Amino acid sequence: MVAGYLGSLGVRHEHPQAQHRGLGRPRIRTSADDSANIRISAILNEAAHVFDWHAEGLWKSTYKEGFAKLLAAELAQRPSLSRKILKLEDRVFSMVLYRAIELQTQADA
Repeated sequence: MVAGYLGSLGVRHEHPQAQHRGLGRPRIRTSADDSANIRISAILNEAAHVFDWHAEGLWKSTYKEGFAKLLAAELAQRPSLSRKILKLEDRVFSMVLYRAIELQTQADA
């Protein structure tokens, strides 16, 4: 599930008829770099979509871990990204972000 979608991060994923959370959400502007915005938006929007529609009532730690690893790579390049994600006040985005920060801290130790 995660690998199939995230393997195509360079592709804009906006289905015009998708009204639910995750699909069709606008790109999240985190930098002047459009390709970075596409990658970060894809990670966060897919995490929200999986949480809301495919977790069968459970947010499995493997889901969060996969998205957090991808986000951690973006955080390493853009330290101010965490502040921008928190300003979005999205519960799923925050969960993934905090795990990504934990992964970075573990890697630095």
